[in-house]
Amino acid sequence: MEKRKVAVVTLGDSRREFYKKRESIVLSEIEKVKKAFGNKYDLYISPIVFDAEDGQNISDEIKRKG
Repeated sequence: MEKRKVAVVTLGDSRREFYKKRESIVLSEIEKVKKAFGNKYDLYISPIVFDAEDGQNISDEIKRKG
């Protein structure tokens, strides 16, 4: 049986220095998502989205991946 596809998109704070201080927390949480759902779903974990342009690019990538 084929796994359902799930996209996980993380929104980063537009203040990059603020985000950078908390990046380890974000990466840790992403790893938890992978461990919890990676065996059940075909996960696409996007790069961090910081602004509308990033969001549009990720949206386009998700569409391409189906």
